[in-house]
Amino acid sequence: MGVTIKNKLSIRVLPDGRVSAADAATYTGLSPKTLANWRTGGVGLRWIRVGRKAWYYLKDLDSLIAQGIRETTDSRAAQGKSPGARQTSFLEKPCQGIR
Repeated sequence: MGVTIKNKLSIRVLPDGRVSAADAATYTGLSPKTLANWRTGGVGLRWIRVGRKAWYYLKDLDSLIAQGIRETTDSRAAQGKSPGARQTSFLEKPCQGIR
């Protein structure tokens, strides 16, 4: 089963929802190196290793993309939310001071 995205690129999705690291990079618009760095750093998306290949789940990729959507100040104000409220990324970690 494949998924075609707007710019006419296609990715292969296995029946259980797994996507290869290369296809995950294509789907999210991230560099394959970024995904590799996230894997070694223990941040970012859940992934599994099967043999020597890293795999991601399509639902996790969709979640990452949805988290990247930011509301404008005007849309937040229209919903009665504080326009100054900051949304944090799931990748942000508290700053560790130098000892």
